[in-house]
Amino acid sequence: MLIRRYRRFSGQVFLGWVLGYGIMRPLIEIVRDDEDRGLFSLPFTHTQLSTSQIIGIVSVLLGLVLLVALVRRYRRDPASLRLWEMPMEAPAAAPARASREGGAKRRKRR
Repeated sequence: MLIRRYRRFSGQVFLGWVLGYGIMRPLIEIVRDDEDRGLFSLPFTHTQLSTSQIIGIVSVLLGLVLLVALVRRYRRDPASLRLWEMPMEAPAAAPARASREGGAKRRKRR
């Protein structure tokens, strides 16, 4: 909620959630004492990571890549990424159908 109050560009709140999840998930897995968490050994090390820890690390990496891309875009044109400030246009009205008498629906005869 704090990020939402001080956001500078659209997508910043989502990125805060992704990065927060990616950081907290591996930390929670360290405390969690569960043997069936799908441990994988990292190549060239003796470190084992669970599936959730790998997902958390990948989330942080992808979130950082998206953050860098959005910050660069924001620096080029700040107004284009402040979508919450722009009024939404109403969608065009659908063309009216030819209505039957009184607009009543026909019932099937049995």
